[in-house]
Order: sequence, then C-alpha cells, then structure tokens
Amino acid sequence: LEDREDSVRQACSKLISYDWLNMVDGDIIELLEKLDVTKSEISEKAMEALFQYRRDVISKIKFPQEVWNDFTVETVFLLKCFYNHCIANELLEIIDENFLEAAKLADVIQRYIDQRFTDESISDSDKSHLNFVIQQLLEIAYKYDFSDEIGRRAMLNVIRNALAKYRLSEPLVKISLKVLKVLSINERDFITMTVEIITDIRDDDIEKQELEEV
Repeated sequence: LEDREDSVRQACSKLISYDWLNMVDGDIIELLEKLDVTKSEISEKAMEALFQYRRDVISKIKFPQEVWNDFTVETVFLLKCFYNHCIANELLEIIDENFLEAAKLADVIQRYIDQRFTDESISDSDKSHLNFVIQQLLEIAYKYDFSDEIGRRAMLNVIRNALAKYRLSEPLVKISLKVLKVLSINERDFITMTVEIITDIRDDDIEKQELEEV
C-alpha cells in the first residue's frame, strides 16, 4: 500500500478489498481485528482502499446508538476511517444518517474522558483502550461541522477542561490542540486560550506543591 509503483498499490488494494474481505465473510470488524489497528501503520490505508474498491459496503455500514455507548478499538477506528471517507467524498446524507450532532459528540467524548481519568481502578489495558478511543473520536472532531454554536461551545468546554485538568498522553495533547484551534474564532483566540490552559496547569501544580509542603 505504500509502494512507489501505482500498479503495486492497486494490486494490494484489490487484495484487501476482495480476497482478504472475502476470507472473513465480509466482516470488516474481523478484518480490522486481524490488522491490529492499535499497532498497524497501514490499517487506515487499508480502509481507504476498501472504501474505494468496494463501494457496495458503504451503504451497509451503520453506527447505531449502542455502538457509540461502548466502542471497541475496531469499531471506533472504523468510525473514524468511515467519517474521513465520507467527508473526502462529500457523502453528506450518509454523515447525517450515521453521525451525531456536534453537541452530542462532545458528550460522548466527555464520557470516555471521564471513564479514563476519573476511575482510578481501571487496568493499564483499559487505559490504553480508552486512550485509543478518545484519540479516534478527537480526530473525527477535528474535521467535524461546528457551524452550530451550541455544538462548538460544548466541544470547546470538553477540550479546554481535558487539557487543563488531566495528564493527557502526548498524542491526545496534540490532537486536542488541533481541535482547539479549529474551534477558535481566530489565531489570537487560540493563543489566548492556550495560555489560559497553561496558566491553569501551572497554578494547579503550585497549589499541589504547597499542600504537600504543609
């Protein structure tokens, strides 16, 4: 899929889209399980190839509410790849059918952030799982339609609070800042909010140090 030769890339794309998908009886989730999406660097390109060569699967992919409530790494990865494909190809009706309003997406992201950072009893594997889910959802948010002011403000609150309150991993910090920039009114607004977040983090650290010294 990353070969210089276009003919080789096309052959690999067709292999994934037909042979590999047929081997798992058309089950995209099972295909993603075999690709190991949390570690594989070509999984996203594999999905791009699949959507390009197997247009018939586009209309079959659905994301009912129960999926949003309990993402696996495979379902949230498919959600992101599917959204990117729909945006790139202006499949607006399919986006409307499958994706939440911006304010509801913010609620979903907040719920997964709460699970990850407020429950001290979760295992390391659960933390990794939730980090991955949050990252995929934020990558979707980066390209989301925030023309609705209510949705924009809801997502802005989620991003600002997450950056200020929790020790996010480096990938989560990077994508959160990208989303924050998209949500900002202009460059000056983005810089102002970033400085405020840094100040909040610094003040919290100073307060913790003072409490430890008492």
